[in-house]
Amino acid sequence: MAYDNKGIYKYTEADDAVTMSALLNLGQDSVSNTLKYFADTSAKRMALVPPPPGAMWQDTDNGERLWSVGPDGAWRLHEGRVSVIAGAWATSQTPFFGRTITWDLPTVLAPTETLMVTQDEGSGTGFSAASLASITRYTDKTQITVRHLAFASNVTQPLSIAWRIVKRAA
Repeated sequence: MAYDNKGIYKYTEADDAVTMSALLNLGQDSVSNTLKYFADTSAKRMALVPPPPGAMWQDTDNGERLWSVGPDGAWRLHEGRVSVIAGAWATSQTPFFGRTITWDLPTVLAPTETLMVTQDEGSGTGFSAASLASITRYTDKTQITVRHLAFASNVTQPLSIAWRIVKRAA
């Protein structure tokens, strides 16, 4: 029987010696990875205490939010969306107009993690851009500061940001 470097049996149609046990030999890594992603109700997620290390959970109710295991070993929100209504521009140098917005996100970050943010739909009309200026880590939340810039129009615009936890580059 031919096995790869993880001990997983390499099945081919030409192999007549295949047994059920050989086909079921998925390797420990495959089984462990399979048990790390869950999807069910938020009540069932909250009942899974402590969560398995490295697990992800997709709620099937309450907005279908995605959760992961935080640095404290508890469930934490893994991604989300925040919005702010149109507001006055704090700075202007025609044709550019800008403001700074700060949000508190209901999640915590490990030292090896950061946030990926992008401007989301619902950010008004015209040309605008948003960029992450800073992240402040707290024990019960994460605060982000975003720069919102509009081009060629001083009409105030709302801003919506989608965010997701990602690993920090090495």
